[in-house]
Amino acid sequence: MVNCAYSLLSSNIRERFRRFRTLDNYWGTSGFLQNIKNIRSAPGCGNECIDNPECLSFFYDTANKICQIHEYKYETRTLFLPRPNTQYFSMINVSVPTNYTCVVSPPDTSYTTAIMTDGTLFKYRIGWEQRTQSSAQSVCQSEGGTLIRILSLTKLKTMAGILTSCNGYSFEFWVDGSNLNAVDPYNISQWKTIYGEPLPSEPSLSDFWYVNEPVDPVHENCISMYGGPNFDNTFVSWSCDGLFYYICEK
Repeated sequence: MVNCAYSLLSSNIRERFRRFRTLDNYWGTSGFLQNIKNIRSAPGCGNECIDNPECLSFFYDTANKICQIHEYKYETRTLFLPRPNTQYFSMINVSVPTNYTCVVSPPDTSYTTAIMTDGTLFKYRIGWEQRTQSSAQSVCQSEGGTLIRILSLTKLKTMAGILTSCNGYSFEFWVDGSNLNAVDPYNISQWKTIYGEPLPSEPSLSDFWYVNEPVDPVHENCISMYGGPNFDNTFVSWSCDGLFYYICEK
């Protein structure tokens, strides 16, 4: 079952907003457009923001079901106070690319060879239809591959370079990795690939995971990366039923 408090599953909402986790667990005490009660999910809060022509961002209180919409987009916590169980989303203006010009990865089923700094090669392609992680994995396997397995810092930086080098990559992408079979979901060593390989955490956890991630390893059990020049392209945990684009390799 999808937990809508942790995933933006509506394609309309997914295309309009990006979650900024550095502002999670904060809340505005003044300067907001409106506080709206009894909003059942983050996508519902997103719809409230869309319906207000002045709204550019919102906070959603998952515990109290309160939506707070703002006319500005924020990057720092300076104007806010701590508040648990909140999520922050900011509007973006992106759409799925149609006439793709990036030579690194054309939008079809062909695979592109990437060369890592250590000389190792791997082949990958971007899947430009939104799927759950398991559905994306099935597509990759039907092509003789898997979702991309990132088991070294070199490969992470290579993939991050690809995602930041091409216009139109400002989306969430599924990669291989989950803690679905974890005995202790809070144990970082129990995040593994489809083959049971532990996801790397050295030289440091922050080299691979976005700040404060994984945020909710009980409900957000699968791994993604976010593309685009304004992000550090490290691991982010999401509900496995979220609908994202994906990266296959073989």
